[in-house]
Amino acid sequence: MFYKIVMNDFIRNKIVTMTVFVFITMAVILAASAINNISNLIQAMSELQESAVPADITVMHAGDYDQADIDQFTEHYRDHIAMQETMVLQNMDGSNIHFGQNQTMA
Repeated sequence: MFYKIVMNDFIRNKIVTMTVFVFITMAVILAASAINNISNLIQAMSELQESAVPADITVMHAGDYDQADIDQFTEHYRDHIAMQETMVLQNMDGSNIHFGQNQTMA
């Protein structure tokens, strides 16, 4: 019975029925694509978290430092420190960073 109603409607209104079918199909494809993108994003974020190994503690400081003292400290507390890395960061003067209405970071 339901099949007969659908077929009669399709025979009478072919253009409208096909247009509705195309739009419904496109909506389903768009929804499936969005779900796929979200799942890929979640998977990529978890893989990045595993491979990046973010630091538990980060210390930044201005001025000179003595790498030998840092290495000595690391060796002294080796039981509590799994890995230590010292990086030199780009030093930028705050007066060179502009934001807002003529405001600087200085």
